[in-house]
Amino acid sequence: NEIHVSKELYDHPSVVMHNSLEGDQSSNPRSLYNSEIFSTKAYLVCQNHTTFQIVGEIDEPIYVKYKSDYETFYNSVIVFNISNNREVEIVEEIESFSALNTVTNYVLYPASKLNLTTFYQNHVSGLSFCYRNIIAQDGATFNHVLFGKGSSNVIDENKIHAFAGSKTEMLGIVNAAGRNFHSILYVEPASPDYKISVNYRDILSGKSSVSFLPVIIGQNP
Repeated sequence: NEIHVSKELYDHPSVVMHNSLEGDQSSNPRSLYNSEIFSTKAYLVCQNHTTFQIVGEIDEPIYVKYKSDYETFYNSVIVFNISNNREVEIVEEIESFSALNTVTNYVLYPASKLNLTTFYQNHVSGLSFCYRNIIAQDGATFNHVLFGKGSSNVIDENKIHAFAGSKTEMLGIVNAAGRNFHSILYVEPASPDYKISVNYRDILSGKSSVSFLPVIIGQNP
C-alpha cells in the first residue's frame, strides 16, 4: 500500500495529518479487523493508518483517488476526523485494474457536515471492495452521492453509527455495464433520534446484477 499526499493538502493550515506509525505504538493496528467484513482485511495488511484531522475551513473539495494497477492487490486504511461545526466536501475517485480494497473512516464530530461524492470506474477484471465507516455524532450531517460503473464485481459498503439528531442522505446511480455492483448499508443507531434517506437508481443491461442490502440494528428510523 502506498499513499501519496499533495503538498497543498499536507501544508494546509486547516489540516493536521499523521500516520499511526508515528504515534502510539502500544495500540494494535489489527484490532479493528472483522472477519464478517471482507474489506477490513486491510487492517491486517496495512500496519500504517493515515489520519487527516480537519480543524478549520477548507474552501475547496478534498480529492482522494484509490487506484490499483494490473496484477496487484491494493489496500489502504484512511481516517478523516471532521471537527465540530465544520463543513467539508470530499470527492472519492475509484479506479481498479485488478483488486482494490479500502477502509475509510469518517468521524463527524457534533454539528459537523460531510458532503461526499464517489465515482467508480472499474476496468475489465477490476474488483473493488470499499468500506466506509461513518461515525455521525450529535447533530452531524452526512450526504453521499454515488456514481458507479462496475465492469466487474464491486462491493460498496457503508456502516453508519447514528447519534442523536444526526442526518444521512444517500443518493446514487449505478450503471452495472453488464457486470455486477452490490451495495450494503449497515446502520447502528446510538440514539432513536436520527434520520436516514436512501435513493439509489440502477441501469441494467446484458447480464448485469445489482443488489442493495440494508441492515438496521435496533429501532428502525
